[in-house]
Amino acid sequence: MGDEGIGWHVIDQLSGNPRLPADTDLLWGGTDLLACAAPMEGRRRVILVDALLDAAPVGSVTVWGNGEGLEALADRQEHAHHLSLTQALQLLPLAAPSLGNVQFRLVAVSIHSVRMQPQLSPALAAEMPHILNRVLQELAET
Repeated sequence: MGDEGIGWHVIDQLSGNPRLPADTDLLWGGTDLLACAAPMEGRRRVILVDALLDAAPVGSVTVWGNGEGLEALADRQEHAHHLSLTQALQLLPLAAPSLGNVQFRLVAVSIHSVRMQPQLSPALAAEMPHILNRVLQELAET
């Protein structure tokens, strides 16, 4: 999915990374966050990595925590039959009540294109070391 698939690319590059905390599980959820409810049960923290189509420089990283700043994304629903990320995060505790106490963090990576291609754009690929470091920093925080 090109730059839109940044989450998958991050997981792919973190798999086997020696800096990945030992107690970390990597899960690719695709576009259906609610389908990931069961694998997230029993977790204390969940770090989500997703693309954010915006005007910031490609590869810029913004991190939001439970509710903090996520309301800014609430109006980004692109289709009447799909949930926005904010809506999915609000529904997760209803779908799986045990997720009500989970600390969710969103690592949003700025992209400029949703063009379908198998690889990242050169501009985003160049930012991968920075993006991976930021995700690893989030994972290391307790």
